[in-house]
Amino acid sequence: MTWGRIAIIGIVAVAAVAGLWWAFTPRPLSVETATVGTGDLVITVEDEGLARMRNVARLSMPVGGELLRLPVKVGDQVAAGEVVASILPVESALLDPVSRAEATSAVGAAEEAVLAAQSEYNMAESELAYWRGEAARKESLLEKGVTTAQALQQVQLELTRREALQVSARAALAMRKHQLEQAEARLASNGTKVQLASRRDVMAPMAGQVLSIANENGRSLPAGTPLMEIGEPGALEVVVDLLSADAVRIKEGAMAAISGWGGGGAGRQGGSHRADRLHQGVGARCRGTAGAGAPATDRAAVEPRGTWASLPGVRSDRGGAHDRCHAAPGGGAVPGQQRVERVRAGRGQGGAAPGYDWRADRAVG
Repeated sequence: MTWGRIAIIGIVAVAAVAGLWWAFTPRPLSVETATVGTGDLVITVEDEGLARMRNVARLSMPVGGELLRLPVKVGDQVAAGEVVASILPVESALLDPVSRAEATSAVGAAEEAVLAAQSEYNMAESELAYWRGEAARKESLLEKGVTTAQALQQVQLELTRREALQVSARAALAMRKHQLEQAEARLASNGTKVQLASRRDVMAPMAGQVLSIANENGRSLPAGTPLMEIGEPGALEVVVDLLSADAVRIKEGAMAAISGWGGGGAGRQGGSHRADRLHQGVGARCRGTAGAGAPATDRAAVEPRGTWASLPGVRSDRGGAHDRCHAAPGGGAVPGQQRVERVRAGRGQGGAAPGYDWRADRAVG
């Protein structure tokens, strides 16, 4: 056997061994890798809701007479106590028994409403004082290293919410007192002769924006006729009617997100906020609000806080300017209301969905 043939046989043998090795060697598999971690399972409840102003004062004629030229128009900002209408009363006869009974009943109802608003305000004051003390205590514990910065932040968020509650309760009390004054004025003025020259001013019960004007100036109107509505564009809430099976799954303070509200395309997020108290008919702070004809639904209220600058007609809490808000995005004129197509409530990674920070405020009556 020549050396050439030996070389050829050797090369063939090496190639055969290499081929067998390649054929029987396991192939590497393509895999995806990820870091293992722990987190919360996100469970959401979705439904359509309606954004509206929480505090709206409805002014009416305190006495019968001629409505003079109005100093304000729709969209104007007014301060508490500012004159928004002037009336030139006319002579009125003594009340008949039925009218006097109705006026007396209206005064009584207004007095009861003032008492209820005063109670709400007192409760808001006491809760605010408690959370102020709690925040001071947490700050002291943090300095000593006994508590965490996250615990202090949660208390401070709750304190901010209670401060907003107190402001809202004070505005509601002022509005109820104004309504009582109107009822008393109507009862008193209709029981005596009113001088033609005695001009009567109607003042705004709270600071806000003129949402609508029911009657223009230069007309003679009877007592009790609606004049205008004043609201706070920066104090909004989203109300969602839920089935009872869904409502019981949502806890107060759960994270929530608004999408598809009609401004800038569907799916656009409207802000960062936390779900408000749920109205489930039981509990110290929950009141049933299911409407007539819908006994199987409960109502959840969501208080918008943080940045609402992306929603039309909403004031940013960070100092954004007021925009007029007296027409729904869908086209129909609905004072102080914006249509919200979807409201999603749930919990996200680590107990907070990224970009959402809803804070509770007050229940919807």
